[in-house]
Amino acid sequence: MNKYRPALGILNSMRKIMKKTIIAVLVASSIVNAAQAETVTQARIATPQYSTYIGQGYNTAGYGQHNTALGHSAMPKASSSFNTAVGSHALFSLTSGQFNTATGLGALQSLTTGSQNTAMGQGAMVKATNSSSNTAMGLVSDV
Repeated sequence: MNKYRPALGILNSMRKIMKKTIIAVLVASSIVNAAQAETVTQARIATPQYSTYIGQGYNTAGYGQHNTALGHSAMPKASSSFNTAVGSHALFSLTSGQFNTATGLGALQSLTTGSQNTAMGQGAMVKATNSSSNTAMGLVSDV
């Protein structure tokens, strides 16, 4: 038995989830654009310091570098660098942590200063406030 088979299975599952998520975002975006054009005009796009913020409630706290945030109030307070937030309120409370990745509604929502965390799924690691070097995957998963 190949000792890497379980890890490859997890990675393959993650790839499928991300593909479906991207498709769902594109479909939802098209629906919003067609049905509610006035709401879309309220969305904000910013690209400061090699970072990209897309969505209402985007970062206004002083941007870090090399950050990516997509979604309503995704990473609105971070002044640190090398973070990725995809989903409404993902990395919502982050102020100074680095190398964090949050994918899903409210993923790592309470994290303020932790670093090197990965949370994937709605509410993943939602209670973590100052945690570092953790990985959580799944609905309201925690470490």
